[in-house]
Amino acid sequence: MPWARIGHCGHSTTAGDTFEFQLGIQYLKLVCGEVPKGCELGIMCEEFDGMEVGEIVELPSGVGLSWDSTKISNAPWEYVSRCQTALSIFHEAVDWFAIHPEAVNEKIRKSAEPRDELQEPEDGTTDDGEVESGRNRPV
Repeated sequence: MPWARIGHCGHSTTAGDTFEFQLGIQYLKLVCGEVPKGCELGIMCEEFDGMEVGEIVELPSGVGLSWDSTKISNAPWEYVSRCQTALSIFHEAVDWFAIHPEAVNEKIRKSAEPRDELQEPEDGTTDDGEVESGRNRPV
């Protein structure tokens, strides 16, 4: 199946790390609408020489649109163009390092660590900043 390159999002460069591309694909489906019949948005991979002699490694290289050449003679270039613009905007708007699963899991792990002491605010406010009244106060 032939491919039309749409672009790149995120900073992923390892074989198993494709969440950024997956998010980009879902975003394109949301923003650009239904993928044309006979086409599919997917992660494009390129082959590179590995560390070992003769080893070939496939790494994700971006988001693309593939199509069934027996049903469609050429890519739907209007759709590809809309996707290229949308993916570029998406890439620029997202803090990829902050939302990477490893970074998020690290923050979750740190927030779950036991704390020495939980202190109540002395000014009568709750953790969310609301002032508590005498009624309906947690016991």
